Amino acid sequence: MAVDSPSRVRTVLDELGIRPEKRLGQNFLCDGNWIRKAVEALPPEAPGVEVGPGIGALTTVTLDKGHEVWAVEIDPRLCRYLERTFTGQHFHLLEGDAVSFPVAHFPAKNGEYTLLSNLPFAITSPWIDKLLSPANPLPKTLALILQKEGMDRTLASPASKAYGPTAIRMALSYDLQSCDAVPRSSFFPQPTIESRFGVWIRQNDPRLLDAEDVALLRRFFGQRRKMIRQGMKQWLTEEVLQHWVELLAEQGMDSTARAESISPELWWNLLKASSPKSSR
Repeated sequence: MAVDSPSRVRTVLDELGIRPEKRLGQNFLCDGNWIRKAVEALPPEAPGVEVGPGIGALTTVTLDKGHEVWAVEIDPRLCRYLERTFTGQHFHLLEGDAVSFPVAHFPAKNGEYTLLSNLPFAITSPWIDKLLSPANPLPKTLALILQKEGMDRTLASPASKAYGPTAIRMALSYDLQSCDAVPRSSFFPQPTIESRFGVWIRQNDPRLLDAEDVALLRRFFGQRRKMIRQGMKQWLTEEVLQHWVELLAEQGMDSTARAESISPELWWNLLKASSPKSSR
């Protein structure tokens, strides 16, 4: 049964004895139009990875369109329901935390895939951070429903309040194709704020920061309102500090700049030239 209306979602949850948990971000997508629109982002016949399938609203349509699906779900009650519902279909379920398993054990040998999710707000930034790791096969396409604050943090431009490591890392790997508002009435229970549906396409040569680069970037954004020269003196060798000065000068900037004013491209160049004094 398609779960594409609030009444159908409520019926399934009541049958399972489940009350949506705020800590798990359980606002179930229940609008048939948005369910179909999200699944349309998947290229024909391409496999898909779904993060947090819940009661399978997106999963049902994805499988019906002939896609093989790998999914990761943290709620054991929902895992049992998903296993019963999609048994015998091309559905592979991993019970676990999506931040620990951001691509649900999708086998890299299977080639390109699309990642689809109505992503819980609480894990948006840590999940994206884990996804954008050299250890994971990056999806060709990302089709994500995010609460507005999470989307703002993901798409933020330099000098904006939401700009930080998440926006920088996304900009270095993916290009946004579309972003549309999803009303609160599209979910059960309704969240307190609206959501956005975004589609991103992986760049031809995605630039992924390793763990040490990410740690250094976060140090600078930990004091985002201060001039970066303080951090440069504290965390960089003299040789690398001079290299940073040169790179900044090429862009008409100097060490009085703040972390939030530096573009993703320039951050990439700076971090690739980095060698902090102490091991990171």
